[in-house]
Amino acid sequence: MKALLVAGLIQIIAILFKLFPPKKINLFYGYRTGFAMQNHDTWTEANKFSVNVMFRGAVINLIIALTAQIILPPNAALFITTVATLGMMVVVIVMTEKYLRKLFDQTGNRRQLNNKTNT
Repeated sequence: MKALLVAGLIQIIAILFKLFPPKKINLFYGYRTGFAMQNHDTWTEANKFSVNVMFRGAVINLIIALTAQIILPPNAALFITTVATLGMMVVVIVMTEKYLRKLFDQTGNRRQLNNKTNT
């Protein structure tokens, strides 16, 4: 049961972030890394992207928790769900940081897209 609570809580957090994204850079709410907090543009992109990855990860985490709850003893199910949750958080950070570095240079300015056409 605890495993499902952990997974459900992550799902609720993802939904809340999606419904109520942070509007201003702050230290309490939203996706907060040094790169994401450089300016309002990086902040907005980081929060939009990370919540989508987090939501998908939370769905996968909930499936893992349900499966673990059915086939494993409660303590093992909680352990598996906790490990899956931590793994999901790492994935969210890695994917969001890669995405930000693709869109922005080191100073937080948007990169110019190459619009090459075949002639």
